[in-house]
Amino acid sequence: MKHLKSLCSLIGLSILLTGCWDSRSIEDISLVIGVGIDLEEESENISLGHQIIVPPSNGGDSSQGSPFKNIYTSGKTVHGAIRNLALRDDPVYSDHQRILLIHNNVLKKYTLDEVINQLVKDDKTRRSLYVFTTNESIKKIFSTTDSDEIPSNQLYSLIENRGRSTKILPAVSLGKVSSNLQKKASFVLQNVEVINNQVALAGGAVILNGHISDQDLSVDDIATLNWLTGSIEGGVISTEKDSMPLAFEILGDVKVQVKSEYKNDRMYFTIHSEAQGRISEDWNEEEDSFKEDYSADRGRIIKDEVEDRVLDFIHMLQTEVKSDVAGLSEYVKVQQPDFWTEHKNEWNRYFTEAEISFNVSVTVEDFGTKGSIKKRISDM
Repeated sequence: MKHLKSLCSLIGLSILLTGCWDSRSIEDISLVIGVGIDLEEESENISLGHQIIVPPSNGGDSSQGSPFKNIYTSGKTVHGAIRNLALRDDPVYSDHQRILLIHNNVLKKYTLDEVINQLVKDDKTRRSLYVFTTNESIKKIFSTTDSDEIPSNQLYSLIENRGRSTKILPAVSLGKVSSNLQKKASFVLQNVEVINNQVALAGGAVILNGHISDQDLSVDDIATLNWLTGSIEGGVISTEKDSMPLAFEILGDVKVQVKSEYKNDRMYFTIHSEAQGRISEDWNEEEDSFKEDYSADRGRIIKDEVEDRVLDFIHMLQTEVKSDVAGLSEYVKVQQPDFWTEHKNEWNRYFTEAEISFNVSVTVEDFGTKGSIKKRISDM
């Protein structure tokens, strides 16, 4: 019995020491960090760009070459283009994919649902990857870097700057895109451009019924959309006081409350927003920050600027875009469930005819140090 136990122990140790029988060296696989979808110029085929991580050499020194490589394939379908990669490179693993970049021309020919169909079906592709659109060629964006950083990683990281700019949309993941398409909701995808040889976020593409709209959004439109939805974590809004520049820095999240009402076959929305911040720049040489009404006066100016921009933007959504990319339908589903059940297929019509009011409360918490310096000088 004692010998039998020893034999079993030896067999168990032998199994543990063998390691993973199907393991492969990292140099023998291709870890995809970003995928770009374009149209092949000479044919009707899908063109696929794969941005692949190049691991450091055995010595751990990656300075000898680029940390990434780009491989381009084509096919009648997305999956076909992926499998054609096997003719030129090691097997592809999409477990670490962080971004999906789609050329706008692709979405003019195919629906977004068709384009992402293979990725959604693939259980290895992460639902959390970010989806972007672009008017630039995929090859140009995937080869643009001002350092040794990987362009896909740069794009992914730019979304994290939302605490510093109002002109960046909340991240739109593959899972969120799929959900929106299933709900037949309209939404916006962040657009990407190359500016001064740098990859940059620039405006947004409107997705209606799965297709890209001819009406795109500028970076300023994105900022206004974020004010309307309350999707702001920080940033700056600029305006004027007596023809002199005035800047307000938003500190923290903007809060939004939305109330909907249905009467006389029409939807009514009351949207209230709250923002706190500081006067970060005031070019008015006559300003006196210590006047009792200084903060209130500047707050009113910022309030008027935000409300004017948002109301103009709402008018554009109702008359030009003609679709609810602000997601007001989500409030209707909760607050007016009977109406939604009966009229959800007619929502775009009700949205364009809705009466929407918007107001914002702006609290100026401080105005920096300039006022205190002026005060000390005047007391001398």
